[in-house]
Amino acid sequence: RLFVVSVAIDPVKENPKRVLVSLKFAVPIVEKISNESFIISQEGETIAEAVRIMKSRVDKEIDFSHAKLIVYHEDVLKDEIEPNLYYWFIRRRDFQEMSWVAIGRPTALEVLKAKPKSERLPSNSLFLALGRDGTETAYIIPEYLFDFKKRFGEKGLDPLLPIIETKNDLFDINKVALLDKKKVKLELTPKETMILNLF
Repeated sequence: RLFVVSVAIDPVKENPKRVLVSLKFAVPIVEKISNESFIISQEGETIAEAVRIMKSRVDKEIDFSHAKLIVYHEDVLKDEIEPNLYYWFIRRRDFQEMSWVAIGRPTALEVLKAKPKSERLPSNSLFLALGRDGTETAYIIPEYLFDFKKRFGEKGLDPLLPIIETKNDLFDINKVALLDKKKVKLELTPKETMILNLF
């Protein structure tokens, strides 16, 4: 099996009805901790179609049971959000609903490509930051997939997503985007994000 650790969803500039799905795979090495990984990207009309095409490009079964992060490009969320952009992950029996969801800048794929020097396992620096296991700060508001889905249908709750910005293999997570059950409506400053977190 090939184990996916994180997923990126980007728009396709030439065709706004298609999405670019990128999967980051961990490369396990026996008896050694390794940060080795590789990324495969594929366009498709849906996430399911892109993943089906990716299966023809690899030699092992794709396994999502270790996938703990879904990163969306902000342009995907600026128009009315298609339900299949998040329901596909929930319908899969091998995907954890405890995964985190976020917005990536400048693109979702660039977030997957970043490799901080302190990272010992693929995507682990983001897992530690969003899970508050590695760092505790009032500027990070993590959002789980199951809660993200719930907020689209629950009255009185609106979806929110942390924004992950990457530059020179470093991450900056101190802003939050608020949605209105259809699309992104507002981006909070770091100070506003801290106040919301205190609430």
